[in-house]
Amino acid sequence: MAREAKKTIINPSRAQAEEAMQALAKSNSNLKRLEAKIELEKQRIDEKYSDEVLKLQQEKAQQIEVLEVWGKKDCPNWDGKSFDLMAGTIGFRTGTPKVEKSKKFTWPAVTELLTEYFPNLVRTKSEPDKEAIIALRDDEQFADISKKCHIMVVQDETFFVTPKEEELATA
Repeated sequence: MAREAKKTIINPSRAQAEEAMQALAKSNSNLKRLEAKIELEKQRIDEKYSDEVLKLQQEKAQQIEVLEVWGKKDCPNWDGKSFDLMAGTIGFRTGTPKVEKSKKFTWPAVTELLTEYFPNLVRTKSEPDKEAIIALRDDEQFADISKKCHIMVVQDETFFVTPKEEELATA
C-alpha cells in the first residue's frame, strides 16, 4: 500500500471539525466491527484445531520426559553438557546463580540476620523520593528545592479524541 504525502491542515473551521469527528466516529465504528469479526474468525480457528493442538502438546511432553530420563541416566557418558541424536540435540543448561532462602525464614528476617552478622552483604539504596517531591510542588520551599537540586515537576498535556461508539445514521 503506497503512502500518501501528509496534507498540511491550516485553520480548520468548526464545520470541518464536526465533519472530521463524524468521519472519525464512522471509521472507528467500522474498525471495531472488523476487529470483532477478525476475533470471531480467530476463535473459530482455535476451536477447530484445539483438540489436535492439545494432543500434539501431550505427545511432545511425553517424548521430552523420555529424553530427560534417558539424559539424566546417560549424562555421565557424554563429552559435554549436550548430546547429538539423529533428529536433534538434548542436553542440560546450567541456570544463572540465584539466592534462595530457607522456607522457615522470610526475606526481611534474612536481611535482618545479614545486617547483624554480615553487614557488607546488605545493600542500601539511596534514590530521590519522587512522590514526596511531587507532593511538595505547590509548597513555598519547592522553588528553593528546584533551584538548588535542578529538578522540576512537569505534567505533559496530550490531545485526545473520543468518538461516540453508537451507530451513525447514514445521511
